Amino acid sequence: MSRISVDFWIAAYSRRVQNAGGYFAVLTKGNTHEGNVVILITNGRDNLHVFEPITDFNAPERAHERLWHSTHRFTSLEAIQKYDDTLARMRKRDPDMWVLEVDDQQLRHFLSPTELL
Repeated sequence: MSRISVDFWIAAYSRRVQNAGGYFAVLTKGNTHEGNVVILITNGRDNLHVFEPITDFNAPERAHERLWHSTHRFTSLEAIQKYDDTLARMRKRDPDMWVLEVDDQQLRHFLSPTELL
């Protein structure tokens, strides 16, 4: 089974966020078919949760699925600014990478339970 294109997934995710009352933005646009995606969840103040894709090597039947894992949680503006520098370095190494931002006061990620690992 092949995966859907990244831009199609992002359009659906954007709609899911906005329909639930969150705000969504594409900070950097990558390859429309195979680009890696990083999701930044913020409450607009001093909290940031980062979700990155992950492969479940224990379940090869899920290799085609887009799975997510919370990789970082920051609670200070200084830490968030340092992570911005990390994102810039990641983007230099992977110019096909997408960076998405979700702004939600309750820090909801809007990913379904089957998408989390």
